[in-house]
Amino acid sequence: RPTRSACIGSKPVVSVSNAMMRCWRQFSDLATGPAMWSLERHQAVTRQVFKLRFNSIVISLWPQQPFVDFECGGIRRQDATMLFGQKFPVDADTIGVTPGPGERFLDNPEFLGAETYEDMLAAGRRLLGGILDQAQALDMHTMIGLQPFEFPVEFRPLLDTPTREGIQLGGRTCAERGDLRHPGHMALVQAHLDAYLHQWSRVDELTLVMPEFPKADSAYRDAWEALDRKFGVASVMSLDQLIAESSGLTPGGRERADREMKSAVSMLHFLDGFFEQSGILERGAAADTKFTISLAVTTAPLFKVIDRVLPPGVGVENVLEYTASRAVRRMHYMEDLDATRVGALLDVTLQDDNGGWLPQVATQSVHLLLRQAQRLGWRGFVTRYWPVGDLDPAVACLARSAWDADLTPATVYEDHFDHVFGPRATADMCRVMRLLEDATILLDLDLFYFLFPVLGIMGVPLERTEPTPEALTHVRAMYEQCRRILLRQGDRLEAPSAAERLEYMVGRLEFSIGAMTDWELLADGAAAFRAAPDADDEAASRPPAEIAHDCFRRAIESGEAALRAAARAARPADRPLLIAYYHLLVREVRELTSKMMQRPPESSVSIRGS
Repeated sequence: RPTRSACIGSKPVVSVSNAMMRCWRQFSDLATGPAMWSLERHQAVTRQVFKLRFNSIVISLWPQQPFVDFECGGIRRQDATMLFGQKFPVDADTIGVTPGPGERFLDNPEFLGAETYEDMLAAGRRLLGGILDQAQALDMHTMIGLQPFEFPVEFRPLLDTPTREGIQLGGRTCAERGDLRHPGHMALVQAHLDAYLHQWSRVDELTLVMPEFPKADSAYRDAWEALDRKFGVASVMSLDQLIAESSGLTPGGRERADREMKSAVSMLHFLDGFFEQSGILERGAAADTKFTISLAVTTAPLFKVIDRVLPPGVGVENVLEYTASRAVRRMHYMEDLDATRVGALLDVTLQDDNGGWLPQVATQSVHLLLRQAQRLGWRGFVTRYWPVGDLDPAVACLARSAWDADLTPATVYEDHFDHVFGPRATADMCRVMRLLEDATILLDLDLFYFLFPVLGIMGVPLERTEPTPEALTHVRAMYEQCRRILLRQGDRLEAPSAAERLEYMVGRLEFSIGAMTDWELLADGAAAFRAAPDADDEAASRPPAEIAHDCFRRAIESGEAALRAAARAARPADRPLLIAYYHLLVREVRELTSKMMQRPPESSVSIRGS
């Protein structure tokens, strides 16, 4: 067993053979994640996770991204975008960032200068091809995750009852709301999958990802009855029981859970017929490419019947819930899946995108989930994360847990911090991890969308009429406590680069404290502004409008201070985050608060950006 800590940027560690697939997800589509990395950085990360004994990578793609080209029904794809079409400006004011030549907006470096769809498609193919080159040179298993039920909007005429409202950010995709076996939808799914199978036949596995916000719930009862006639699923559980078991723990509550489960039933019925008629599985087998179905968040109750419904050789993947601490509340569903009949992969969330750039630590929860998967004979796990700057302790645990039955998060932390900071700092660093893990659970419960890195997110506190969540005060206090502990470690550091790592952690905490203060001041200022019509200005010590203006000014200052703290020790992978959060915490706050101060206080018109 290796005795050296496994951390991103460390030297290679001893490799130990193990049958479990340990898959590193290496793409997404938000400013906070690897979608904004250059090919050089992607390849460096692939080499590093290989040293940490990950034996697979998955490239998780979105329909609007420029990585596959296809046509169907006389319509050819003609548009593509990154970041869901969001534009985060880069200029000389952006704290911590020097704009490159001609750089006006945040983009993946490989796409700079790509103006046309053809340019973007060529750049996308070079990027993905280069990532696969590195992984396959290391003999790693390779996967692409794609979304077969959503399409670029130019294909909307081929659908019978297409969505008209935006499904994801930017409104660049559409989906079928009606009968999924409609000929136009069948043909479009086939053209989409054939394009991936042809253009990326070099990958070992294609994962068909169920939509995050599905709309295919109109014919779920007919779909269930058809599945029952063929597979006898109702003998295992009734449809009403299946829907009742879908969890209300998920954000969106009962309505979303019901819609996801009903849509999943319709999609499984569709796939059953599609696999029979399209020949896609046979073409995949000829190319030595496997297929896996990634179920939506709330659909784990389907584990009871999934082995009956899927064709032989088709696997299943599931995240259980958005965050690891939420997922452990649902891990009993894992026992319902017959892993001897269906190869099962578990998504383990190191960080969720909803938390943005706030520190997230879920090692204890991830450890519980992974031990459950091992006990039940699951095929392996896939990571979920966005920023990588604070992942080292969690990855150190993942890097060893797949074959060390006696390992615990505590023993990994001790070993990791002994080598990264020095033995004299280890006890306090373990305390910091405990505080951050507790803070992450509070974030999961009460601040789930806090600092989600999308345009207009700072309009949320301005429109909020409820009191500021108590969890914000507690999480910020935990961050402040962590910062105090870290600042005491200065004379205890005994390892190379320890001071730099410590400064990075302090900067990230100061960023988070400043961002939360920014949010709270915006909420306070908006409350004061709304109180203005009813206030007795003569009796008040300060007019409400003056209080609001002061809160907004201090919010902007807090956002600027947060960015300066983060920029002090920022790493190259943090550059996109600095760009995005300067725009969100400073530039947009200026715009939104100025807009609010110019309207009548009693107005209820939304001030949020698009």
